[in-house]
Amino acid sequence: MSEFDRIAAAHPPFPTRAELDQRIAQRAAPAAELNLTPDGAETPNVNSQAALSNERHIARLERRLAHEQRKIEAHHGLARMRGVARVDFGRGD
Repeated sequence: MSEFDRIAAAHPPFPTRAELDQRIAQRAAPAAELNLTPDGAETPNVNSQAALSNERHIARLERRLAHEQRKIEAHHGLARMRGVARVDFGRGD
């Protein structure tokens, strides 16, 4: 098979919807960049706002975790006392 025959077999003499769909499917998809950092005079302002927001979120998480830790410790101590009360209730004299 000659080079001309191979090319002619690969591409029909008239355009078809199947060829169009195939070529669209073979297109290289544009790669999205994950770099959304602005350049110029706004960069320090954006960076400081992002850092401040992150620090606030960290502080909020630390407060919530500390609160939950205190609740767990309090409930753990009370759980022992509830167990003692149940045992003592059945021993009524």
